Amino acid sequence: MADFDPTANNQQFGQPQVQYSEGLMGAPPAAVTNLVNENIPEGCTKVFKLVYWQQFFQSTTAEVFQRCLQSLIIFKGDFIADVIQTKPDLWYPVWNVITLIFAAFVSGVITAMVQSTSDVGAQASTIGIFSGVLAGYAFLVPALLGAICWCMDMEDISYMVLLDLIVYSMTILIPIFIFYPISSIITTAKVMRTVAIIIYSVCAAWSQIFIVYHGLRYVRTFKGTKGMIVGISLAIILLHAAFLVTIGCLMFVIKT
Repeated sequence: MADFDPTANNQQFGQPQVQYSEGLMGAPPAAVTNLVNENIPEGCTKVFKLVYWQQFFQSTTAEVFQRCLQSLIIFKGDFIADVIQTKPDLWYPVWNVITLIFAAFVSGVITAMVQSTSDVGAQASTIGIFSGVLAGYAFLVPALLGAICWCMDMEDISYMVLLDLIVYSMTILIPIFIFYPISSIITTAKVMRTVAIIIYSVCAAWSQIFIVYHGLRYVRTFKGTKGMIVGISLAIILLHAAFLVTIGCLMFVIKT
C-alpha cells in the first residue's frame, strides 16, 4: 500500500484555491483588485460565493473619504457615472449603517440616563424600529426596485449603484446623530431640541436633493418607456422622502 501523502488532496483538488489565496497575500492593492476581478464567478449562483463579493471591498479609506466629500457637494459632476459605477463598494454602506445604528443606541442610553422618567422599554423598542427601518431601506429597497425593473425588462438598474446612492445620501445625516445625544444632556432641552430639529430638517432636505438630482440622472439612462422611467423615478424619490420622515418621527415625535 502506498504511503499516505497529506498534501495530495491539495495538489489534486485545491490547487486553484491555494494559488488564488497565495496571490492575495502581500500583494499591493492594485494587484489584489486585478486578481479579484479576474476570478469573479459568473452565473446565477455567483451571489453565494465569497469571491463575488470581494470585488466590492477593494476601495481604500482615501477613496471612500473622497466619495463622502463629493456626496456632500451635490452639483459637482456626475456622482454615479464618475464615482459609483466605476468602482461600487460595500465598505461604506456597511460602516455607515452600523455607525448610525450605534449612534441611535448611544442616544437612547444617554436619554434614559438623563431623563429619569424615560421608559427604557420604549427606548429599546424605538431603537429596534429605527435599526430595522435604516437597514431595511439601505439594503432591501434597492433589491426590491431592482426586481421591479427586472420584471419590466429594465435590466439597466444595478443593486450596488442604488445601494451606494442611498447610503451616500445619508452621509449628511451623520452630524445630527452626533448632535442629538448631546442635546439630551444640556439643561435647556427644549431649545436644543428645536435646534436639533432644524439641523435635521436641513440635512434631510440636502439628502433628498441629492437623491432627486443624481437618482433622476441615473434613471434617465434606462432603456424603457417614459411611463416606466417616471414610475421608477417617483418610487426612488418618494421612498427616500418616506424614509427621512420616518427617521425624523422616531427621533423627535414619538415620545419615549
